[in-house]
Amino acid sequence: MYLARSAEGARAPAYLIATSSELYERHLIKMARLTDALADALVLRGQQKRQARVGAQLPVMAFDTAYADPIDHPRRRFAPGAPPPGGIASAGSRPETF
Repeated sequence: MYLARSAEGARAPAYLIATSSELYERHLIKMARLTDALADALVLRGQQKRQARVGAQLPVMAFDTAYADPIDHPRRRFAPGAPPPGGIASAGSRPETF
């Protein structure tokens, strides 16, 4: 499945970011810049600054959480019945599901 391959491919860079203070700081700067850009776009569309800031933070937090998920929950499946990342689960092995 595409999602399983995507999760497998996301593990390496996410792991590197999680284990390197310099890369983690860079990641935080990128997320802050993305939040600022989204907030600015919302202000241009007529939102008040405070509402725009909150509205920009939510999708960035969702992205950041999803990006870290393969590290935090390496055996989680995207859907019940989907093959686990990396192949077929052994008998008696029950990965997490959403």
